[in-house]
Amino acid sequence: MINCSDPAVSDVQPEQHKQVSLDVLINRLNYLNFQNNHIIANFRHNDFDRTIALNASPLPCSGTQLDCVWQSPDNIPSNFPAFKLDNIIVPMGRDSLLVYPTHVECNSTGIRVGLPESCTRIGLRKVERYRCPDIRVSLIQNSALFQGRLTDFNALSFCVQIALEPPQSYQWLNSERPVNILFQDGNETIYCGECKIVRESIAKQNREFVLCPTTDNTKRFRAKKSRSTRQELLPLPSVVFLHPLTKKLVNLKVVNISGSGLSVEEDRSNPVLLPGMFLKNVKLRFTNNFQLTFDGQIIHRTTFEEDHKENSRCGIVFLDMAVNEHVQLLGLLQHACDPNAYICDTVDMDELWHFFFESGFIYPQKYKHLQENKERAKQVYQTLYTENPNIARHFIYRDKGAILGHISTLRFYEKAWMIHHHAAKGTKGRKAGIAVLNQMGSFINDSHSIYSMHMDYVICYFRPENRFPSRVFGGVTEELNDPKGCSIDTFAYYHQDIATSCAWDLTGPWELKKASQEDMLDFTAFYETLSGGLLINALDLESESLEQNSLHLEYKAIDIKKEREIFSLKMNGQLKAILILNISDLAINLSELTNSLKVFVLDEKTPIKTLNCAITLIAGKSPHANIPKLIFPVKYADDNELSYEKLYCLWIFKTKHSDQGLRQMRSTTRFNRQ
Repeated sequence: MINCSDPAVSDVQPEQHKQVSLDVLINRLNYLNFQNNHIIANFRHNDFDRTIALNASPLPCSGTQLDCVWQSPDNIPSNFPAFKLDNIIVPMGRDSLLVYPTHVECNSTGIRVGLPESCTRIGLRKVERYRCPDIRVSLIQNSALFQGRLTDFNALSFCVQIALEPPQSYQWLNSERPVNILFQDGNETIYCGECKIVRESIAKQNREFVLCPTTDNTKRFRAKKSRSTRQELLPLPSVVFLHPLTKKLVNLKVVNISGSGLSVEEDRSNPVLLPGMFLKNVKLRFTNNFQLTFDGQIIHRTTFEEDHKENSRCGIVFLDMAVNEHVQLLGLLQHACDPNAYICDTVDMDELWHFFFESGFIYPQKYKHLQENKERAKQVYQTLYTENPNIARHFIYRDKGAILGHISTLRFYEKAWMIHHHAAKGTKGRKAGIAVLNQMGSFINDSHSIYSMHMDYVICYFRPENRFPSRVFGGVTEELNDPKGCSIDTFAYYHQDIATSCAWDLTGPWELKKASQEDMLDFTAFYETLSGGLLINALDLESESLEQNSLHLEYKAIDIKKEREIFSLKMNGQLKAILILNISDLAINLSELTNSLKVFVLDEKTPIKTLNCAITLIAGKSPHANIPKLIFPVKYADDNELSYEKLYCLWIFKTKHSDQGLRQMRSTTRFNRQ
């Protein structure tokens, strides 16, 4: 079989030659036998200037005689007796051993040769290539699809063998134009990218092509100006993984790392990291007893010279990582950046409750709603803060052991996390409050691209009269100036049930029942017209999301209640209001925004008496008395003189804009990372 990726021996420069003893040659031949690899036998025609190269498997060797069997006897030409063995090439990494046998015996099954006392080590390649087992290749150009397999690989160039399927012709391929290459192992995609054809063989059917990637960069995510802070840790961690193409174990040192990715260096003469290639089950190893596992993708390569040697630095982005392992990494990195910053650190619950009261976060009116269920609240917070479940994260700023700042986040919707419980105390409270807010911003920036986090959106409730959150979250909203990137919707909030007669007339024009998909489509159209924000998507209110319950099961697994029911209020079949009842354990959110009834009034002419009756009936389905009610739009509450306690703004942020949001937040708070 002709191997078009190997240059002719005559092309090798004299200074690349080095004599090698017979013992070294025999050891290499036995290693190739042990690894089931092959050597290359080069033959030249007796009469014509024509050569062929055949792959042969060496048998165990212990002396000056070597026996080999042909790997593909069917490839031997019918006029084989007209050829004479010229030399043998024994692969040896980047180099090869050039052997001129002392005598030769050939037949249709194999070859026997005499080995000389020495042979020549020649540098056939600048970089080493690796054989690749069972990797399927799809080569695409101008809508023509060719199938084949990957024969050998390095990150700078690789050889593929393509087999034609009628009526295909190699004339369909223009070697002067780029092609798209897809590597697959079974049904798993390993790499897809644009390449150029460097060289090709002349075979009619199974033709070999040497290809080079056209770029050293892959744009997995949009570029960021506020990049994740990269740390250079000591001792250096390493990444260990089974290479998806060569199936060989790779172990490389990590030169810097952040919460969203890392960089490694590799020898330019032995490159195995191909930009665009996916990596599975990579071990990020800090010590023998501490390692994290992630899936990633190589996104770039840059070359540099160090000590007169050319090296490559490659960036790897995290695509997925177990949620709790990722928070361990973030905790390590943020603590290295600021020794007072902690993520999901073990906390004494008595100390935390003391902080909530002393900082004024739990004020008398809030405690009034909490105190009746304080024992259950203690149990819930014990779970959220000490068992480190996937659905919750907390950030604490300490000084000399004392808690000065706190903020937490809860995954309360399928793709949305809620920021809450932002508090600070003492003379250093402002700094601590800003520090934990910045921790949260960095967490979002580092985590939203991790699949297992399910963080497409971040939400937060705040009162518009509170200047700090209004300036921070409102500033981000104004900066983006796009309701599909960041939106704010305002609700009227009250607790007390409004006294009304609730004898529902089942024969009348009004009906109250479980919302249907058609109802949710109408509701979506109403919201888009009135607000145009992100509430429908972030709060799982799309028509197809009515039956989602995977997140509810996660809460159930840690013995925390989370349920939701959606109702529609109609008159003569026309939708007038949507009522969403959230039922959860009390005090998950200390303002009870996770245990409430949201009411969206679609028709401003809906009678307040009828709506109050519907609110009373639905609120009565909650196991908790006197739950909060939130009315949208506020104009309806004002027009109907509904007595509400306060206003709450619901801020929703699409995390793909985390870079711009983080920069605006830091600008607003004047936070500068040292």
